[in-house]
Amino acid sequence: MADSPQYANAFSTKLEITNEIKHIIEESIISNTDVFITEHEEEGDYSYEPKGQEIEVALVKFLIDNDKDIHSEIVNRNKNSPKLCQLPFDQNLKRKSVIRQIPGDPENVRVYVKGAPEYIFQLSTETLDDHFQKMDFPEHKKDDILDNAVSYYMAATGLKVISYAFKDMPLKKLNEMMHSYSLESAEFRSEIESDLIYLCTFGLQDPLRENIDETIQLIRYGNTHGDHSSKASTVNIKMVTGDHIETARWVGIQSGLITEQDAKEDGVVVTGEEFMNSIGPFERVWNDIGQCYEI
Repeated sequence: MADSPQYANAFSTKLEITNEIKHIIEESIISNTDVFITEHEEEGDYSYEPKGQEIEVALVKFLIDNDKDIHSEIVNRNKNSPKLCQLPFDQNLKRKSVIRQIPGDPENVRVYVKGAPEYIFQLSTETLDDHFQKMDFPEHKKDDILDNAVSYYMAATGLKVISYAFKDMPLKKLNEMMHSYSLESAEFRSEIESDLIYLCTFGLQDPLRENIDETIQLIRYGNTHGDHSSKASTVNIKMVTGDHIETARWVGIQSGLITEQDAKEDGVVVTGEEFMNSIGPFERVWNDIGQCYEI
């Protein structure tokens, strides 16, 4: 992910939301990340560099750019908010959840969930108002944010989008659920990730590699110039991505994979669900020789 120094301190000093909401956003990023911090020393000065999955690193760097002492934050997290359970990112569910003890509140825990906006919104029944009070999160409000802020202003301009939500629940109830259900069961996950409080959505810059359009043309036609009007003897290139469909559409156009006219046609840019419906029923079969599943 690209660093954006022009936005340094913007969250901490310019964004006009209450400090309580800023704090829960920062807490959610720190509490639901597997990033680890490496320490560097140069001429007596120490700096900290996050390492790990690309999007998680970008979000931790966002906190560093806004003057968070990320090393101390993670140390305090591990000491005062121990992880009780983690539900790893699921490719079908498009989300990851972590449950931690709430500091100073031994009777309750906090569930932190992050993932694709369209999935997080479905699970959220409430959000926060300007005064950090819970309020209803109706379907028409969800649709408005998804269609405009997320799809039009973020994804359609090439940003990777990720949403955050949370909820508190009694520790006693969590223990009962962990005793009653397998932690890997759909029932446990469904209960843990229900009735969330929607918090925020981030749009992350991820610039295309330089000259990627020329690389696409070279693979497709065998050269980067000349008459490409004939589609004979061309390589049919497809892109598979976990990004929002509008982000995928933008990347396809900007990389030269498709044209703007192509992008408007049915079936050129599709969701995973639409693709699976189009190919019809299928069966996964284990290949003993290749040691992998085949369709």
